[in-house]
Amino acid sequence: MKKNISFLFLFYLRFFAKLQLAKLQLLSLITKGKKIIIIGITGSAGKSTLMASLKAILKPHFKVKTSSSGNSETGLPLSILDIKITSYSLFSWLKIALLVPTKILTDWKTYDYFLAEMGIDEPDEPKNMSYLLKIIRPQIGLILNISSVHSMQFDKTVSKDIKGKKRLKKILENLTQEKAKLITSLPKNGLAIINSDDPFLKPLIKKIKTKSYTAGKGSENTLVIKNVISSPTLFSATYFYKSQEETLKIKNYALSEKLAHTFALSVLVGLSQDLDLKTCLQNLKNNLSLPPSRSSVFKGIKNTTIIDSSYNSSPTATHSMLKLLSSTPKGKRIAILGDMRELGLQSPQEHRSLACTAAKSADYLILVGPQMKDHFLPQLEKLSFPPKNTYHFPHFQALNKKIKSIIKPNQTILVKGSQNTIFLEETVKILLSKKQLLCRQSSFWIQTKKAFLKKITN
Repeated sequence: MKKNISFLFLFYLRFFAKLQLAKLQLLSLITKGKKIIIIGITGSAGKSTLMASLKAILKPHFKVKTSSSGNSETGLPLSILDIKITSYSLFSWLKIALLVPTKILTDWKTYDYFLAEMGIDEPDEPKNMSYLLKIIRPQIGLILNISSVHSMQFDKTVSKDIKGKKRLKKILENLTQEKAKLITSLPKNGLAIINSDDPFLKPLIKKIKTKSYTAGKGSENTLVIKNVISSPTLFSATYFYKSQEETLKIKNYALSEKLAHTFALSVLVGLSQDLDLKTCLQNLKNNLSLPPSRSSVFKGIKNTTIIDSSYNSSPTATHSMLKLLSSTPKGKRIAILGDMRELGLQSPQEHRSLACTAAKSADYLILVGPQMKDHFLPQLEKLSFPPKNTYHFPHFQALNKKIKSIIKPNQTILVKGSQNTIFLEETVKILLSKKQLLCRQSSFWIQTKKAFLKKITN
């Protein structure tokens, strides 16, 4: 019964979202002589950053709307309807249900581009790409990367007889196939934009029937990436497009080298919309504003530097941020790492691999969560070069009671952990020298954290 009601509500949201979009498309055609361009964004990690970078490039020249309410089967239609959700209670959903039809009558704000982040959690509807494509049909599709994020639900797509690295490879191939529906479903006059350096995405290039642009380090790419520098104080990358060469420098975030590809894909959209390379990079530099707790750099207590990447954690992103941390002076590098969740049967392997990278990159390791205890720590003990100072805590509250006594003056502290149950943004709060904008600070999330703490203390 509950499942039927859920599907009925999703159909309700989808119907009105499509109606709203069709209305605005018609209005745009009448008033501007052209339709709204929908840009779909997918990948395993970094989708929100890609959307933010794309917005930074386009907004100075066009009216841009983003899927600010989320990238899911509910978040995407709510974004189209311009409805913000602050709570996931039954009362909140009932309120939304009443509000949805009124948007068709009252919301007439049109725009030039709709940037739609499209995230998938499972191979089945409604949490897959096929379902999201029932809501919108992008004209431009961007696919950034493939990694084991959300691979837990794709375990069932692979025979249990397949083990280890072969299993992970097969899972990621199946995940790629689902995400790739974004670019294989594009219209004939559409544009696919792909990170060709991703080993799972590169084979897709030959299969694309529409026009395609690629970004990567090889000279065969539409946009070539060279000379990437990544540190807590500077990100720099040089881009080549046809006869043009320009360098991007960003100083207000701690950006890993993986962001060179993120920026490249957003630049390719700008180039496709008749902006030149220099303008795209200048817009990025001047207008980039990342969501809270994505590579933010703050001053901390004891004259420390905090790299707040506590919004979420995945293997690829965490390895990259640890590499960034390793560029800071030895003896003063701390990594506060929480569990990487939703990895399914690949979780032990991914946490063991992370232990090897972390041991090379940090002088102090502070670990949070059961996966770190069960898989990361045992692997760390097997290494011939483990950090001398390693601590483990079951949850953020236990860590927060000790953190001030652990850190030393002038250290650089990387904070990275997954969503839900980890909540390392609460540790960032303890470390800050003054209040800053952090993730998950709404009333809904505050209540969620209180419920979590109540559960673990009972």
